[in-house]
Amino acid sequence: MSVHEFKTQKKMQETEEMKTLPWTDEKTISDIDDSEKYDWHQVGSSKYGRYMYCPKTKIKRGQTMGEFYGTGIVD
Repeated sequence: MSVHEFKTQKKMQETEEMKTLPWTDEKTISDIDDSEKYDWHQVGSSKYGRYMYCPKTKIKRGQTMGEFYGTGIVD
């Protein structure tokens, strides 16, 4: 399933290592939907403070609109 679709994400607790990683712009990851390469997890609990992290590649990125809204109502 595309990361751009509205769906519930796997969640992770933020670690000290994650805090030190640089941000990657999600628009620059051309193969963002490759589930063999990436295993995206949502980190953070506040609506505006969440981000996505892949333990396989150690990439930290912002959320797509689909990930941001998840299963919530879009108005």
